[in-house]
Amino acid sequence: MIKYRGIIYDNVLHAQWACFFDIVAWRHQYKPSPVPNWHPTFRVEFTCGHSECGEYHSLLVDVTTRQWKMKESPGRRYPFGHLDIKISVEDWHQEWDPEIDACASAVFGFHPGLSEWEMSHGAGGGTHSVQDWVPEWERIWSRAAAVIAELEHAQRAMDVRFIESYAVKKGE
Repeated sequence: MIKYRGIIYDNVLHAQWACFFDIVAWRHQYKPSPVPNWHPTFRVEFTCGHSECGEYHSLLVDVTTRQWKMKESPGRRYPFGHLDIKISVEDWHQEWDPEIDACASAVFGFHPGLSEWEMSHGAGGGTHSVQDWVPEWERIWSRAAAVIAELEHAQRAMDVRFIESYAVKKGE
């Protein structure tokens, strides 16, 4: 666990994504309300200047470190904000909502190059990724990694000092 901007994240990757969202000015919420049979990692919103779109697009995001599991991610269940009609009948669950409160669901991996979602945009739509929306994503991801690494180091040092001072006090 790591604390970033007052929120305790389950792991460094989640904190790094939050930092990345802050740098690129994407509004985000960690662990938003669950969707039946899925607890998204983030809800993000990013502005869109396209005349045929609303002010912003929104995603429910599943962050995973398992690249080989990205195709099975619940972040793929709601392309275009609606339950994927290609889900086989045996995998269908009656409690699943046909829609989500976002433009789409998405899956993000251990860096922005491993991100994907399907949503409407302009007069059409299709598959998108962070790379499509953040031109300098590699530089920004590196910057977010550096911020979180520094935070993690500082938090570990604080933990060690606390443990040492607690041990001294207990020995008194």
